[in-house]
Amino acid sequence: LDNLISKALISGKKETLETFLNTPGKQSYVKITATSVNASFECILEILDISHLKSTGAEENEMSSYKALIEEASVGIFVADAQGNYISVNKFGCDMLGYSQKEILALNLKDLLSHNELKDHPVKWDSLKAGHTVLTERNMVRKDGTLLPVEISGKVLSDGRLQGIVRDLSKQKKAEVALKESEANYKHAEGIAHLGSWQMDIKTGKSKW
Repeated sequence: LDNLISKALISGKKETLETFLNTPGKQSYVKITATSVNASFECILEILDISHLKSTGAEENEMSSYKALIEEASVGIFVADAQGNYISVNKFGCDMLGYSQKEILALNLKDLLSHNELKDHPVKWDSLKAGHTVLTERNMVRKDGTLLPVEISGKVLSDGRLQGIVRDLSKQKKAEVALKESEANYKHAEGIAHLGSWQMDIKTGKSKW
């Protein structure tokens, strides 16, 4: 503060400084203006609380970082209003289903879920409204009409919006099918060759074919 006053006295102009000011029980971010009084060695100090401007900047930076994380996520992130109409979706979610963001924002969540599955396994609205996170496996409908196996983690946000974190299970499902086919082929080969496999329990000494 002394440096600010000295600069104002020497220059004869207004000098400003933005800094944190500690008062009992509170810390404020302020703008201090020092104005030299002509023909005297005195200064007029003006202190303006601009904490709200500092908070706005920090919140904007935080929001930008949050949006970047959503866009770079390797899962689909869908947000809908209380009626199920989509109001937000990240790039991964769009790419996963083959839609543009504009196209998805014109849809309702029921448009992207398999209608047959919805009949047999409807959305658990009661659990969602009770504040629970609902984890389920479903098929979502791509733009070309094909089904995409996914895992959806759904919850109701504090403002009443619905959020769905969607993980693509297609690679996992293909691997499971390939493993089952491999096991079936192996058993078939054993039968043709009249071979078998066995296991022994070391503790009991019993073996099992």
